[in-house]
Amino acid sequence: MIPLGTLRASAILALAIAAPWLSLLPLPGLGALVAATITLIAAFHGYGLLIATALRRNVAPALAVQWGIALTIALGGLLISVGAYRLPAQTILVYTGAALHSLLLAAQFSRRAEPVAECLRHGTLRYSIVPSVLVIAVGALHILGAVGDFGARPFDDDGNHLAQLQRLIDTGTLGDAIGFPRTSQLGGQLTLGALANVVGGPAFLRMVDSGLGFTLVLWLAISRIRPRDPSTALCSVLLVIVAAALPFVTPDPAPRWIAAGLVLALFATVQDHAEGAIREVLPISLIAGALTALRLELAPVAVVGVMAAWALRDRAEFRASRRFLVLVLVPVATLLPFVFVRIAARSEAGDALALLVPRRSGFLPLGVVTGTGVVAAMLTRRMTDRLLAWLVFAIVVGVTAIVTQLVGLRPYSIAFLAPIVIGAGLAVVTRHLRAQPTSSIARPGTAMLVFALLACVVTFQGRDASGRVRWSRRYTELISGVEIARTVRVDSSTTIYARLMQHVPAGEAVGVWVLQPESLDYAAHRIFDLRSPRVAALRGRATTASSTLTAVIGRLPVRFLLIEIDHHGPAERRQTLFGRLWCDAAPADPLCLDELERLAQGDVVATEANVRLVALRSGR
Repeated sequence: MIPLGTLRASAILALAIAAPWLSLLPLPGLGALVAATITLIAAFHGYGLLIATALRRNVAPALAVQWGIALTIALGGLLISVGAYRLPAQTILVYTGAALHSLLLAAQFSRRAEPVAECLRHGTLRYSIVPSVLVIAVGALHILGAVGDFGARPFDDDGNHLAQLQRLIDTGTLGDAIGFPRTSQLGGQLTLGALANVVGGPAFLRMVDSGLGFTLVLWLAISRIRPRDPSTALCSVLLVIVAAALPFVTPDPAPRWIAAGLVLALFATVQDHAEGAIREVLPISLIAGALTALRLELAPVAVVGVMAAWALRDRAEFRASRRFLVLVLVPVATLLPFVFVRIAARSEAGDALALLVPRRSGFLPLGVVTGTGVVAAMLTRRMTDRLLAWLVFAIVVGVTAIVTQLVGLRPYSIAFLAPIVIGAGLAVVTRHLRAQPTSSIARPGTAMLVFALLACVVTFQGRDASGRVRWSRRYTELISGVEIARTVRVDSSTTIYARLMQHVPAGEAVGVWVLQPESLDYAAHRIFDLRSPRVAALRGRATTASSTLTAVIGRLPVRFLLIEIDHHGPAERRQTLFGRLWCDAAPADPLCLDELERLAQGDVVATEANVRLVALRSGR
C-alpha cells in the first residue's frame, strides 16, 4: 500500500506539471492573470531545471527559478541581436520554458516526489506553512496590484520602457539610441520585461519587477532559511513582514527586485559551490552576466561574485580544468549580443547622441573604488567566515562604484544601492539562519535579536513614512490596482497617430514627441523617440539661434516630426505670475512657446486634435 504522504506528494507534483498550461484556457478576469503568472514562473523554473539537469545536480526550485531568469535574459539577448525578439518569439520562449518545466518534472517524477513528501511531513510542515502562506498572499497582492498600475511612470533614466517593449514586438530589436540611449544599461531588463507582452501587452510591464520579482526574492530567501524550528519560522515570518513594510517604492520600471533576487541567487550559488553541493561554475557566471546586462551599476557586484567563486574553491582545481574559462567567458558571451545591438543603435543615431550623453572620466572613480576595495579586503581578510567576508566586500565595492559614478550617473544610479544592499543583506541573513543548529532554539543569539530589532524599526518607519512610501497607503493602492486589473483592459491603440503617419513614406525616419509612443507602428517607420528624460531637459525658450534641442534633431536622419502639443512653455516665462496668466490665455503666443512648440509651427503636413506632423526638411 502506497503511503499517504507519497500520494500527497505525487498529487502536488502532478498539479505542478499541469499548472503552467492553465493559461491556455479561456479563463476570465483575475483567473487569466494568475494562470499567466504561474506560466511565467514555470518557464523560469524550466530553464533553471534544464541547467541543473545538465549539471546533474539537485537544486531548490526557488534557486532554479533565478537561474532560469538569468538564462532567459541571455537567450533574449541572442534573439535581439538578430532582430527576432518579436511577440511570437517571446511567446515561444515562455512556453518552451514551461514545457521544459513539465517534461523534466515528469521525467524525474519519482526522484522529485521524495523531497516533496519530506516537506509534507507534519514535523517540518508546521514550521513552513505560515511563511509560505504569507509569501503567496503578499506576492499575489503585489503581482495583481502591479498589473493594475497602468498609470505608473513609464520612464527610467534612459527612456520610455513601454515604447521599447512595443518596438520589440514590431521589430524584434532595440534600435533607438535617442529614446533609449542605454548609458546605464544594455537592455537586459527590457528583454525580461518583454515577457509581459505574452501576459497582456506592454502595459503589464511593472508586474515583472514590482510584482513577480518581489515575490521571487521572498521565496528564495525563505527557501534558503529552511524553516525547521520555531526560531527559523519566526525569522521567516519577520522577513516577509519587513519586505512588505519596507519604505522602498520603485517609481519607474527599472529593475530593483529582479536585481536583488539575482544578487541573492549569485551568492547563494557561490555558497553552494563553496560547500561542494554545486561543483560547476556555469550558474555563477550566467547570473553574473545577467546582472551586468540588467544594469551596469550591478557589474561590480557581479565581478565580486565571480571572484568569490574562484577564491572559495581550490584554485588548482580551476587551473586543471575548464572551469576558470567558463567563469570568465560565459559572462562575456552573455553581454556581447547586447553590446552589438547597442553599437548598431548608436551608429544609426549619428552625432546626435554625443549631445545627450555626458562625457566622463572613469580614472578617478576607478582609483577610489580600487583603493576602497583594497582597504575592505584588508579589513575582512581575518574574518573566519570567508563567504561573509566576500559579501561585505561586494557591498562596499558596489556602493562605492555607484557613489563615485564609476558605473551609472547620479541621481538615477543611487536608487540601485537598494537592490545591492537588499540582495547581499538577505544573503547574510539567510546564511546565518541556514547554518543555525536546531539546538540553539532556546538561545537565539545576538544576530537574531538584532534582526528582530531591525524588523521593528523598518516596520515602524514604513508606518510613519509619508506619501506612497507609507506601507498602509501603498497596500491601499495595490488593492485598488487589483480591482482595476479585474475590471479594466488596456487598449493602447491610438488611431490619430496611425492616420497622421500615413502621410510619411514607408521606412522613413521620424522624430516623435507623443504621450503614448507605445501606440506607434515601429515596423513601418524608423522612429526616434524624443520624449525621453534627457531630451526633455533640453526644452527651453524658442529663439532664432540654434539650441541643443535643435542641434540634436538636426543631427538625426529625420525628415518629419510627429509632435503632440502639450503647451509646456519655457520654464523661465512661467515662473512669473504675469507669464503664467498670459501663457494660459494665449498659449500660441511666441513668447509662450518653447523650442519644441516652435518647431511644431513649421511646415505642417497634417494635423488632428493637438497632434501635428511637421516636415522638418526635404531633399534627404
